[in-house]
Amino acid sequence: MNYDEESMVDIENVYSKCAEWDSEKGIYKFKNIPITWMYIDTTLAGLLSGFQKMVGTDRFTLALQAEGRKNIDIDWNILSKYKDFEIGFEEVAKNAASGGWGKWELIAYDPESKYCIFRAYNNWEGLYQKSLNVCWGNSILAGKFAGICSKLFNKNCWATQTKFFANGDDYDEFFVNQSQKTIEEEIDNLIAPEYATKAELIIAYQTLKETKDHLYNKDLQLRQIIDLIPAYIAVRDEEGKYILANELVASESNLVPKEMEGKTCEELNVNFPGIKEQLENEKKVIRTNEQMIFPDETLETHNGGTQTLKKIIVPFNSIDNNSKAALSISFDISELKKASDMKDEYIKHLEQMTFSLSHEIRSPVCNILGVIDLLNNVKLSQYDLMELLTSIKDAVQDLDKFTKDMTENIHEFRKNIK
Repeated sequence: MNYDEESMVDIENVYSKCAEWDSEKGIYKFKNIPITWMYIDTTLAGLLSGFQKMVGTDRFTLALQAEGRKNIDIDWNILSKYKDFEIGFEEVAKNAASGGWGKWELIAYDPESKYCIFRAYNNWEGLYQKSLNVCWGNSILAGKFAGICSKLFNKNCWATQTKFFANGDDYDEFFVNQSQKTIEEEIDNLIAPEYATKAELIIAYQTLKETKDHLYNKDLQLRQIIDLIPAYIAVRDEEGKYILANELVASESNLVPKEMEGKTCEELNVNFPGIKEQLENEKKVIRTNEQMIFPDETLETHNGGTQTLKKIIVPFNSIDNNSKAALSISFDISELKKASDMKDEYIKHLEQMTFSLSHEIRSPVCNILGVIDLLNNVKLSQYDLMELLTSIKDAVQDLDKFTKDMTENIHEFRKNIK
């Protein structure tokens, strides 16, 4: 369908005023909005047919109609400037024609019954479908007309296409009236199993695959965190089989965590100090569904040393088979215990030093003070003075010896701390 000469002139005027090319940047703008041009019969047809193959015809058309409903702001801005809807729609039609949306006509408008009939010649949706020899309907255009009428009548409206250019008609035509039907309900209806298409099953499979990949990545992150925690972490079921073990647990038996899963300590030849009591406690936790916290425990290690552990066992439900299990976490607090013991020893040593200062220093100091008092208050002979000097010398030597002994004790204590 060709436009008449008057319409062509209007469109040319619009383009001359509104079109802008920036060849250096490779950008084309219409009314200062970046747009692109596509060949309808090839590029656009190929793009949209690809989408249709991915999601199926029903979902494809509903999605396009939903987008058509959303994108009516420019159209409504034009319409709202006119009191007469029919005159306003003529201006909207001119704007649409200048953008390649075809020639639009308002065939019927009944504000009392709240319905309209629209007609479109050479709309790009019908053109690309005809080139593909398919007829899916002009969904975006239907959505636009439904959206415009919903605002016009202030009621939810639905567009039913009655003529199809892609199916051999001369134009596309739409009957739009108020309706209880909504896009959301129509999409919900497609979820029913009997409406599932091959394309939708592909989407469901892809979604499941993406979910699986996401969970796998999360599992790897969780595994990394568990292995980085400086603690022995293990989960065993009621039969004593490992559901999970971190690297620290596995390394004690020269194994890797994966080798331990689904096997008992006996099957793995795992034997650590207190293993029988550990397994019994885990069974108790599973049976009572109550956690157990244990006092610090010092055990002998395989290399003949000792290790102090702080242990807790809590109930655990396995997600894989929904079975009951016990999560055991043992923190190696050997260094903390050593530091605590050193602190206690340090305090004891300080107490001894305090006692020494109180007793060992007091005696010579009292002697010296007594001599000084005699010198101040009593007339003494030469012999008596010599005796007093000898007493002072002995007291000073005692102080000197105590100071040396104290210094040696402090140095020795510092070595022990290091």
